[in-house]
Amino acid sequence: MVPAFRAFPKRVILRASSANLVCRYCSVKSHHERIGPDHLLLLIQACSESPSFSAAKSLHALAIKALPDRSHDSVFFSNRLISTYGACAELPSSRNVFETIPVPNHVSYNSIISVYSRHGEILEASKLFSRMIAAGCRPTSFTFGSILRCSTLEWVLQLMSLIIKSGILFLDAFTGTALLGAFVRFGCLEAAAKLFEEMPQRNVITWNSLITAFSSNGYLKDAAFLFMDLLRSEFHPTEYSFVAILSGFGSAEELDLGTQIHGFVIKSGAGIYTVVINCLMEIYAGCCCVDAAEKLFSGMTIKDEVSWNTIIGAFLKGDIPEKALNFFLEMSSLAIVPTQATFASVLSACVCLKVVNYGMFVHGKTIKSNFSSDVLVGAKLVDFYVKCNMFKDALFLFDEINHKNVVSWNALISGYSKRDYSKAIYLLKDMLCLGHQPNEFTFSAIITSLPMLELQQLHCLITKMGYEQHKFVSTSFISSYADNGLICDALSFTSALSTPLSVVQSNVIAGIYNRNGEYQESMEILSQVEEPDIVSWNGFIESCGRNGQYREAFALFKQMRIGSFLPDNCTFVSLLNISIKLCNQELGRNIHGFIVKMDFSCSDVFVRNVLVYMYAKCGSLVSSIKVFDEMSERNVISWTSLISGLALHGHPQEAIGRFNEMVTCGIRPDKVSFLSVLSACRHGGLAVEGMKLFGSMDEVYGIEPEMDHYACVVDMLCRTGHLKEAEKVICSMPFHPTSLVWRSFLEGFGGPVSNGGKLLLDIEGAFVISFSSELINRCIPLLLKTPPLAFFFSTLHYFQTKDQNEKERVRGRELEMGNTKAASSCILLLLLAITLNQFIGSTAGARPFAPNQTKAWQLFGPEFNRYTRRGVVNDSNPERVVPGGPDSKHHSQPPGYYN
Repeated sequence: MVPAFRAFPKRVILRASSANLVCRYCSVKSHHERIGPDHLLLLIQACSESPSFSAAKSLHALAIKALPDRSHDSVFFSNRLISTYGACAELPSSRNVFETIPVPNHVSYNSIISVYSRHGEILEASKLFSRMIAAGCRPTSFTFGSILRCSTLEWVLQLMSLIIKSGILFLDAFTGTALLGAFVRFGCLEAAAKLFEEMPQRNVITWNSLITAFSSNGYLKDAAFLFMDLLRSEFHPTEYSFVAILSGFGSAEELDLGTQIHGFVIKSGAGIYTVVINCLMEIYAGCCCVDAAEKLFSGMTIKDEVSWNTIIGAFLKGDIPEKALNFFLEMSSLAIVPTQATFASVLSACVCLKVVNYGMFVHGKTIKSNFSSDVLVGAKLVDFYVKCNMFKDALFLFDEINHKNVVSWNALISGYSKRDYSKAIYLLKDMLCLGHQPNEFTFSAIITSLPMLELQQLHCLITKMGYEQHKFVSTSFISSYADNGLICDALSFTSALSTPLSVVQSNVIAGIYNRNGEYQESMEILSQVEEPDIVSWNGFIESCGRNGQYREAFALFKQMRIGSFLPDNCTFVSLLNISIKLCNQELGRNIHGFIVKMDFSCSDVFVRNVLVYMYAKCGSLVSSIKVFDEMSERNVISWTSLISGLALHGHPQEAIGRFNEMVTCGIRPDKVSFLSVLSACRHGGLAVEGMKLFGSMDEVYGIEPEMDHYACVVDMLCRTGHLKEAEKVICSMPFHPTSLVWRSFLEGFGGPVSNGGKLLLDIEGAFVISFSSELINRCIPLLLKTPPLAFFFSTLHYFQTKDQNEKERVRGRELEMGNTKAASSCILLLLLAITLNQFIGSTAGARPFAPNQTKAWQLFGPEFNRYTRRGVVNDSNPERVVPGGPDSKHHSQPPGYYN
């Protein structure tokens, strides 16, 4: 029979998994072979490298029988067993083993102190440290290294005195490095730097610790100087030295220094380390240099999970979610096990793409990897289903999460706040009842969608919980109060803040002023921001553009570029709107060229829509069509901009064709789309096509026409001579016609006469417009609210009607309005229209202009004189006598003769 352990060399035993240790033990027990101390020590060493509580218990039981209590092997085995139990998070078992040691040595104390320190039990660790000193055991470097790991700042300062007094600081660099790390952990960088300067013994880990401290706390330049000092020292940088300096990069401004370190990485040969390349990829990803990150990834010989997670995250940051999904599929095909971070990034890519099938595929992968109930992955899954409007699935997944935290609740509440605020409030109440504490993100998500009453109630709760002064919450309050129309409350809320306005808050307030046309106040708010961001600069430029300060807007744009701010899509939209207002095609082309130079592929569909409209408005229809045809993604605004441009340039048939093409592509037209295509039909005289489109608004698309649509249709029908049809449209309107509708209708009588479209009543050789009695009876009571049109229609009705009672009723309405200052303006408007030969003419044909004026004055002069006798004067000059009045010498002449 081959002995169980003699057949295996020591290296095999050391490599054996802890799960196999029990099997070996059972095999030995069955063969009744005695296990010596050497075998036990080898087994406990293997078990400590791959901790297993069951295996440790088995070895512990075996050692109790096999080893004498006071032997050296027994103490050594017990020390190892303490560490093994500690690695399994079995602190009571570790303590029991320690207490069974008759005379613990310094290794025993170091082991038990390390176990408690690693698990944050500072009180027990400090008690054991005091017990160690009282027992006469001299603390070593490993003792101080363990106890400093979990100490408070006060305890660190006391230990520092003991370390200096014991002289351990001067023996090696281990204790000094641990002390430096403790100072860094409490943010005492100045103390850490001073200790570093006074340390007699250093090693490369000491350098790495201080470089990491400065780099991770935002002092990148100081970290770079330390890194250069390391290169000039006797120590050679390790891969973790590069990680220490590279971990502090976080903005595009630091990319230049990052590329220099990248060059040194290549020169020194550190590029063979996966961890260094991962950090470089993270830098390029953070600076949106996705191509550089992909190139680094492709050149890696060894890729770990962090490498794949980094490149997937890089594509996500670079707005290329398709590539993120492709690399995830490639990662799966190579049998690389995804982590929680992998699934979180891939699910974010699915949210960007809004492709449900991809998300469900990734969801299946999470179930297979047993991560679907993980709090991080579960929150991302909830967020994905919520943003895809699959709320039932989101609720189901939320219930499946084992240990919900505030992130899980925030994902669900944020989704419901945009759809059903009452459900979001219910979830918030449920969250509070279950003992979960909402944070600033919870409140800021739910505040933005609340109506006024619920907003005020939640405001009380937030004030009670102490979140009112938080930047996120206060900013959401300002926006929500403004959205509910409580502008004064929103602005007064800012004055109640105890802290100065942040950049985000200033941007929100400036946006409120912009939306209300108070551009000067907006610029004053933004001018007080000490460190403006890109949103602040965009607010500045938008305010200047809307306020007509075009030169100042471009001066700010130049200053923004000098300040190393890269313009974004909002910047270009504001500048293009200025070129539209100025109708300056050359300026718009220059802005377009700058966009192309910066990378036209990064411009969103909104910028391209504005470009289409800009070229059309500035007279270059060819360029507008070219930009539209080159768009890879189009929405209803894109098509509407092109249709509007075609209508503006007199291409009605092409506009209708593009409208039909838009419908064929599956894009549903909106009210503005119909207004644009109806405008094209109006300018092109396509009344039949226009009426078909107008009828399809309600019948096909369920869009209720608004006043602008009716005005456009009336104008279209009147331009083409279909006055009866125009009258029917006016009578069928569900609201009162505006002056624009009536003006279009009246202007139609100056055009060609169509059959039944215009009735003329001869009055002393001249004619006036005759309307149907139904139209007059329906509209005159409404038109009395608009004085100019009221007088106009009343006068026309007075001359058309033959009923004396009706004449008296009309005259009574006129007398009711006679004392208003608007009366003179009404009559002047009426007489001006008459003298322009727009509504009065001869039945016998064209006559010279002056006779028509005279005839008009003979018809309407008496009525005009009647009003002027009542003391009505000209609005524009109250002191001036109105021509044709009782004090005028020229009352026999029409007013068109006078200036």
